[in-house]
Amino acid sequence: MASGPICAMVWEGKQAVRIGRVILGETDPLASPLGTIRGIINYIMKKWLNSVSSAQREIQLWFDEKELLTWESHNSLWIYES
Repeated sequence: MASGPICAMVWEGKQAVRIGRVILGETDPLASPLGTIRGIINYIMKKWLNSVSSAQREIQLWFDEKELLTWESHNSLWIYES
C-alpha cells in the first residue's frame, strides 16, 4: 500500500484540522494549488483527518503517550492566532 517511508506527526493549535487541510491541498494532486504539500510534491498523501475526534483516535494508534511532547516556541509570546 505504501511506496516509501512515512512521517507520522501530530499538529496542534487553533483550527489545526482546518488549517492542516488547507496546507495539505486537494485530494487530487493535479487540482492542488502550488504552495500546498500535494501541489508541491504532486503525490497523493495518505490522509488528513477531518475532525479532532478522529485525530485523537489516530494519535492513540500511532503514538505512545511518552512519545508526545509539549513544545512551545520561544516566539509564541509575540504571535497571536485569531
